[in-house]
Amino acid sequence: MNTTIPNNMPLLLLLIFTFQLNISHHDVPIAMFRIQQAATTLTLDLSLDAEDLAKEIKLPSTKITKSVFQQYLNANTSFRFNDQDNTLLIMDLNLSGDHFKVKAIFEIPVSTIKKLEITNTCLLQVPKQSNILQIDINKTTKDFRMHYQRKKITVTY
Repeated sequence: MNTTIPNNMPLLLLLIFTFQLNISHHDVPIAMFRIQQAATTLTLDLSLDAEDLAKEIKLPSTKITKSVFQQYLNANTSFRFNDQDNTLLIMDLNLSGDHFKVKAIFEIPVSTIKKLEITNTCLLQVPKQSNILQIDINKTTKDFRMHYQRKKITVTY
């Protein structure tokens, strides 16, 4: 039995080790925001990576409560319907696998929406982060990608 190590084995091991250190835990970092309208009620469904959020707010994901998440959303998003600010109220927060799943409602009912302005800086400290917005309003669906160069959008109907 040959017990000598081939000359290129240390290099191969170094390459494998280096490659494993550079693998991120997800391929494309995204958060999904879905705004829906049902009569005058506006809701938001949100899904985002728990580890990324935990790093950004410097808390373990198991310590992120509705109150902590509410403060984070208030600091990193703003929503204006017809030039009137409207804040979110989190109804449900679940840690599902490696993602937080959030259900929220907007505090002020809006029946007719002609203009929507959104500012979103959630998780933009994460390299290559994208925040995907799906907006289902006025029987129309519109999709947007927000990122570090596009933190604010205005949608008119």
